[in-house]
Amino acid sequence: MKSLILNTHHLFTEPLLYYRAVTAVLPVLSRIFLLILTPMVVWGQARNGFEHHAYSGATASLPAAAFVLSANPAAISGHRIHVYGHEYFGMDALRDGGISYQIESGNEGLFHGFAAEVHQFGFDLYQEVTLRAGATLSTGNARIGIAPSMMQTRIPQYGSALAVQSDIGFQYQVTESVLLGGVMRNVPLAKSGDFAVSSASSLHAGISYQPEQHLMILTEIIQTTGYQPDVHVGFHYDVHTGLSHLDILLALGYATNHAQWSAGVQTILFGLVTGISVRNHPVLGRSQGIGIGYAW
Repeated sequence: MKSLILNTHHLFTEPLLYYRAVTAVLPVLSRIFLLILTPMVVWGQARNGFEHHAYSGATASLPAAAFVLSANPAAISGHRIHVYGHEYFGMDALRDGGISYQIESGNEGLFHGFAAEVHQFGFDLYQEVTLRAGATLSTGNARIGIAPSMMQTRIPQYGSALAVQSDIGFQYQVTESVLLGGVMRNVPLAKSGDFAVSSASSLHAGISYQPEQHLMILTEIIQTTGYQPDVHVGFHYDVHTGLSHLDILLALGYATNHAQWSAGVQTILFGLVTGISVRNHPVLGRSQGIGIGYAW
C-alpha cells in the first residue's frame, strides 16, 4: 500500500501541476503554482449548490437550502430536487457537479426530513465521487441533523481509496428573526484503499438575522483543521415582484480567507428554480456556477 496521504483542501495541486505543465501555457501554470503556495480552501469539492457558493459558505444558519446537506443537515425543509455545476478559476479541468433531493415529513420527531446528495469532481488525473445521505430530528425550536458520507477517490498512478465521514449539525430558532446554527463537518469514521484520503475536518458556528421579511444577514465563523479561523458573511434579499408565482432572490457573500467575494441570482417560477453564482479570488480569478431544480 502506498503511503500517500491526501487532504482535499489541496487535492488537485500535484496532479493539476503535471496536467497543466503539458497542456497549458505559462499564465495558467502561474495560477497552479499559487495553488501550491497559498493555503486556500477549495469550496466546491463535495460541497455544492447555489447557496454554498453565493453566500461564500456562510450556510450553517441558513433555514433552507437546495443542497441542504452541503449547508447544514439540520435544515432539511420542504420537497426539492436540484442539479448544480461549478467551474473554478476558468479552468475546464476544475469542474464539479452534483444532484440533491430532500423531502420533509412535516412531523415532529425522528424523521422530520430526509435528504441525499451525489457529487462528482475531477479530471483525467484525479477523480472524486461523494455520496451523502442525512436526516433531521426536530423538537420544539431545535433541530439536529446527521449526514454520513462515502468519498471514493481515484488517482491513476496510485489507485483508489474510500473515506467514510459524517457531518453533524444543529439549528435553534431563538426568535422569529434570529436563528443559530452549527455544523461539525467531515468527522472521520473509516478509511480503506491503496492510500489514505480524507477531507479536512471543520467546525462552523453561525447566526442569521432577519430584520424584515425580505432581508436576511448571515454570519459564520469557520475553524478548519490546520488553518486560521475564517469569517464569512452573507446577505439574502427577496425582490418584491408583485407576481404571486415569481420570486427573485439576490445573494451576496464575503469571506476573509483571501478577501473572496461572491454573488448570485436565483429565480423561482411556478416551482421551477434556476440560479447562477460567481465567486472571486483576488489572485486566481473567478469561479462560476449554474443550477436548476424544482420545489413543491
